[in-house]
Amino acid sequence: MNAVRSGQSLDKEARLAFVVPAVGCVVAMIAGWFIVGYDNPLTGTLIIAAIAVFLVAIFNPKAGFYLLIVGTGYVDMIKRLGILTGNLTYGDVVVALAFPPILCVCICAGVVLQCVFQHRRLERWQYRGCVVVDDSCAPEKRLRRGRLAPRFAGFR
Repeated sequence: MNAVRSGQSLDKEARLAFVVPAVGCVVAMIAGWFIVGYDNPLTGTLIIAAIAVFLVAIFNPKAGFYLLIVGTGYVDMIKRLGILTGNLTYGDVVVALAFPPILCVCICAGVVLQCVFQHRRLERWQYRGCVVVDDSCAPEKRLRRGRLAPRFAGFR
């Protein structure tokens, strides 16, 4: 009431109270259009949820680890529901199977970023964790380059 009498416009908190819901509505509409426009709505929903989970894992690695534990179980459920719908493609399976490894990379990136922003050195176990995650991604890297193609001749 004092702001109205003093001739001031809205203060910063009041502006934020209007901007945050408006941005949230726009993001929700874009997410809805993406899910509806995607061939398989379950995969579209998983992609939207994965983006949110990846951001949480980067900014809060501990919460990302808990989401990894819970989310890994639900990835199998998404695949099974896709099979029941009857329109499951190879790309849908790839999206579902890529969720846990990418989440592990985001958790490691979050730990490294926290150490960088807090001006701390990484401890030895953190270096080892980054090496393990990088090594676990190495077969996929070699497969994309064509080095493992003879071993997986029947897999396309």
